[in-house]
Amino acid sequence: MLHEMFDPKAPGPGLAALMPNWPGFQALAVSLRLNEEIARNWMEFLQKRYLKDVDALQRTIAIKSPNELTSFAIAFWQDAAKDYFSELSALQKILLSGAATGSLRAPTA
Repeated sequence: MLHEMFDPKAPGPGLAALMPNWPGFQALAVSLRLNEEIARNWMEFLQKRYLKDVDALQRTIAIKSPNELTSFAIAFWQDAAKDYFSELSALQKILLSGAATGSLRAPTA
């Protein structure tokens, strides 16, 4: 992974060996880890949301009346909004945890 290039504990020289005394080294390492964690969470969310959207599209085929369509559409958009707000809240927590502590949770494989 990208953050391993900046991890001083990673095997091999990596970039850590080239820049051990650079003052911004730790900030750069934290930033890279934050970016990686955010990207991973966002992609997992998009995958789940895509599956829900495809399922909703398939369920529209069975709709028989305008009232059914209206109810379905309202429920769909409420669910989508809830999912996006929940994900944005989770991403905000990741950002705030990195900003507040200057470090991250241990990377998960």
